[in-house]
Amino acid sequence: MMKRYLLLLVFFGITAVPLSGCMMWMPGMDHGPSHQMPERAKTIEKDIPEKDARLILDVPPLSAGEEATLAFTAGRIRNGAPITGAAVTFLIERLRQPAAEHADYDVVTSDERTAEELAGKGIYQVRYKFGEQGLYRITARARIEADVPAPVKIAIVQDVGRREGHDHDNEASVTPWMVVGGIGMAVMMLLMVL
Repeated sequence: MMKRYLLLLVFFGITAVPLSGCMMWMPGMDHGPSHQMPERAKTIEKDIPEKDARLILDVPPLSAGEEATLAFTAGRIRNGAPITGAAVTFLIERLRQPAAEHADYDVVTSDERTAEELAGKGIYQVRYKFGEQGLYRITARARIEADVPAPVKIAIVQDVGRREGHDHDNEASVTPWMVVGGIGMAVMMLLMVL
């Protein structure tokens, strides 16, 4: 009797090990790059000595369907004083990979927004909702001197992903499999204890 019980326990133990990771590979559970956490926040800095300007562009992690605050900071290189009263716009362009290897990106869509300054601090912000996942170029353009028509620019390219758990397309097909997998795991655990 003890041998049968031990043999049954070993059999269920050997069966449970390969199945313990089955929840990761259920149908409808896509763990590819488009469903992973979005790219980390990015900050770039650019000095323009001839204008005595230091430009900083801050972009948080971006996710499709979510609103993000894009920030541009302008200050003087020599004394660090903020550059206030500038006319700042953000150009947000959705990009497509070029067909040729060394060609520029193709712009699919573009949107321009005027930024608001935070109480004379030289920090300019705009809130923007990224509708689709993909590659985006975000360019901040600022007219820091009223008598100079050419704006100063700083740009960054960032990938907009989809946060894990925000894939509503597969939600209906995943739920039954999760229930079946959970019941199967509970039955295996019960049989291992017996």
